Amino acid sequence: MSAALELTAIAPELMDAVICMEGSPAYAAFKEEIEAILRDFNENGTLSSSWTVNETELTENSEDTLKNMHRAFLVWSHAEEAKNGADAECSCSTYVKLFFKSQKDTLISLNGGREFVEASAAGNLIERFKVGILADSTLFDSVKDFFKGYVYGYFFNYLTETTIMKKYAEMFAYLGVMSGKVQTGISEQQKILPKMAMLLSNDRFKYLSGYVPRDLMLPIVMERIDFASMPENEADRMKEKIIAFIDENYKHEKGDNVPLISDDVSATVLSRLFASYTEVPEFCSQLYSKCYNGTRTFLDADKDDTGEYSSQKLDELVSAKCERDSDSFYSSARDALLDTSIEGDMRCYKYPLITKDDHCYYFAAICEELIYPMLDEEIYLPAPDAIPADVFPFAAEAIKTNCIRMAGGLSGAGMCIRKDKQGNADEIQRLAADGSLSSRDRKMLMLEQALYIMSGSCSEAKYKALITENLFGTKLYDEYIRYRMDVLFNKGIRGLDDKKWLLDRINEIEV
Repeated sequence: MSAALELTAIAPELMDAVICMEGSPAYAAFKEEIEAILRDFNENGTLSSSWTVNETELTENSEDTLKNMHRAFLVWSHAEEAKNGADAECSCSTYVKLFFKSQKDTLISLNGGREFVEASAAGNLIERFKVGILADSTLFDSVKDFFKGYVYGYFFNYLTETTIMKKYAEMFAYLGVMSGKVQTGISEQQKILPKMAMLLSNDRFKYLSGYVPRDLMLPIVMERIDFASMPENEADRMKEKIIAFIDENYKHEKGDNVPLISDDVSATVLSRLFASYTEVPEFCSQLYSKCYNGTRTFLDADKDDTGEYSSQKLDELVSAKCERDSDSFYSSARDALLDTSIEGDMRCYKYPLITKDDHCYYFAAICEELIYPMLDEEIYLPAPDAIPADVFPFAAEAIKTNCIRMAGGLSGAGMCIRKDKQGNADEIQRLAADGSLSSRDRKMLMLEQALYIMSGSCSEAKYKALITENLFGTKLYDEYIRYRMDVLFNKGIRGLDDKKWLLDRINEIEV
């Protein structure tokens, strides 16, 4: 099952995917801009009076370097915007909004006329858009013109960063000289070394190998996810989970003691991370079946011992958690808001961690990091002395963890019992202090209460395995059988009807 998102939610990744794709129209625009600047340099003698650059030949022979430079361009623009701020007209959010606005009709058409897209279909829609670019020259030119006019040309060369593209072109030419692709003498190479050193003082020009600093990429990814409604400590846990996913799934290396990561992370990571959302009722139904469903049998403890934690109860707990952490903005019960206004907020350009339709909540798969600990806290309580370890040592294995922790892969070895089993724990304490009972009767009654507690902590399979290994065929089991027979016999000898009841009960016992 998946959740429906505005088409705008995929726009930032779509733009980066276009930048990183093979045969990218964005790269074609960048390349043309660099070539135009190099021609100006030649005409004006900007780089040198003794050598010039064959701009077409250099861009063709140094394509990999130029592509790395092009992909890193907006990564660094993001970083500089975050660090220094930027005019509204040339911020990265502006690029994204203008890009989506320019391609909105094409995307809606590719999406079957719908302004919502299923999260599970987002990656496929991005791929179809890229295929369309390569197949349709009109679409290719449209995207190329956007990047040429708004990103690499108009904004950067005429509004604010009037020199940045020239610096890229200058660095590219110097790299050509040092590699021998631009023919000069040794003396000319020595002359440009100080100039290259000046450029390299700007981090933009240090990382042109296809990798960028990891700490540069991570904020770009995080700003495309809406954490606003989530408590800060939980948002931090989500970010740790996302970082772990990135580290595991994308190439990385170390450069000058700076962790580096592939510069194309932002082009795919969100459609992978949010490829599916979990439907709360279905999640709770499966969790209930995994943890609680099934009759736990051992003589008088032969009842469906799920207590108050039904599938519906789990649904209530998880839905309440989702309600606390969600924003009503992210609901498919309303019309899509494809806001492309420059001054509008960016919510519809973000992926929500939790969303809702008319019937239920959905949470992104990474939110299980929060759901299981919440259920553990809501359902179980610490109880190190609930079952006397010296009397029933095997019980410790059952309550040192619980089925929610096991299902969620949570660590934790503290003794705990289900909250609705507190009465059983209290009864064990009462029985332990009851001097009117024989030691045998006290132990057997405590065993029954211990089994109720154990069945609330274990899955059905774990419970059966524990009692099979530690009870059946043991001295304790024989003691319990004799105890129950005595109870039945003492009740049965009161009258003929009781004797008949006794025989019926004995016949029902499974040994």
